Amino acid sequence: MRYMHVISMILAGVVCFVQATFAETRVTYKSAKSTSSYYQMGVQIAEAMKQASSGNIIVTVEESQGSVQNVMEAVVRQGNYVFTTPPVLIKLAQKGGGAFKGKENPRFNEIRALFPIPSLTMHFVMRADSGVNKMSDLEETKTINGN
Repeated sequence: MRYMHVISMILAGVVCFVQATFAETRVTYKSAKSTSSYYQMGVQIAEAMKQASSGNIIVTVEESQGSVQNVMEAVVRQGNYVFTTPPVLIKLAQKGGGAFKGKENPRFNEIRALFPIPSLTMHFVMRADSGVNKMSDLEETKTINGN
C-alpha cells in the first residue's frame, strides 16, 4: 500500500505541474486486461490520486490489449495519456524495430518514463493434501503458473 501512496503522489505531482491552471485534471491510464492484477493496481492508483487531490485529478483506467497497443496509441492520443509497457518496447518504437517496423513516428520520441511498476505480491495456492508447506517443498516440483 505504501507503493500506491508514493506512486499516486508522483503521478499527482506530475499532472498538477503540467496542468496547474485547470480546476480538474483528467488522465487516461491504459493498463492491462481487466482481469489482471495490473489493472487492479491501476484502479487503486486512480482512487488514490482522486483522494490525494481532493477530487481535482480524475484518472480513467482503460483496459489494454497489450503493451504494443499502448505504445501505438501514444502517437494518436491527446491530453494526459499514461500507460504501462516494458521500457524495451519504447526503445523499439523509437528505432522502428520489432512490432514497430514500418510504423515509425516522431511522436514515439515524446514518450517519457514516469515510474517503474513495483513488484507484485504473488500467492501460491496448493491443495491441502499436496504436502507443500513452505517454498523449499516446491523444489523439483513441476508447476503451472498463471493468474
